Amino acid sequence: MLNSTLVLTSAGKHYVDVRVFLTTSPHESQKLEWGFAGTSQSAPPQFDKDNKLVKPGHSKWNHWVDNKTVEEVQDEGYMYPIEGSNEVRETGSMAHPDTGKITPYEEIWIDLELVKVGEKGKYASWVMKHEDSYSKTRGMLCRIGEWVQGVLRIGDEISVVRYKWDTENSQWQLKLSMGRFDMPRDVVLETDRELSVGEEFGDWIVVESLYWS
Repeated sequence: MLNSTLVLTSAGKHYVDVRVFLTTSPHESQKLEWGFAGTSQSAPPQFDKDNKLVKPGHSKWNHWVDNKTVEEVQDEGYMYPIEGSNEVRETGSMAHPDTGKITPYEEIWIDLELVKVGEKGKYASWVMKHEDSYSKTRGMLCRIGEWVQGVLRIGDEISVVRYKWDTENSQWQLKLSMGRFDMPRDVVLETDRELSVGEEFGDWIVVESLYWS
């Protein structure tokens, strides 16, 4: 079954990965396939003097919050650039979302071009986290350019959200919303506000922030 997948990865290697099954009718409700977030580690690919691939890139993803499990699982893969394109073929092994068993997989990824948002004409990247052990809450929000995406788990309740900046109408468009995603919307969707690490907005704290022209 086809899905809509978006992964936002910050300069500091925080990531938010949300995958939603595509609907075949406008009357169908959206269904979450997988939503998880955490940190990653990557080694770049190596090429010889003729620009031939000698060793593929290698990445590991630590799942700090995951709609499939409360355990902090990890998956890893090898990244093979597809010549003449902006696509990357990823192969590796990961915990199968249905069985929990380590299973081989293959995926094709496309890198998107960043878009500057707001009157300041800057690129933006920030990450917020929300954690409370008493209520068994973990959540991560990430903005990269024109995208904002988040995963929130409170006990067994899962929420995900995705926004994209509409350049033509100069406003944020809600592309995906499941569950009750409680976040400081006025701050998250304020295009020209530059967040600083350590700032707190309700239950959320900024753990990474970067702006550049």
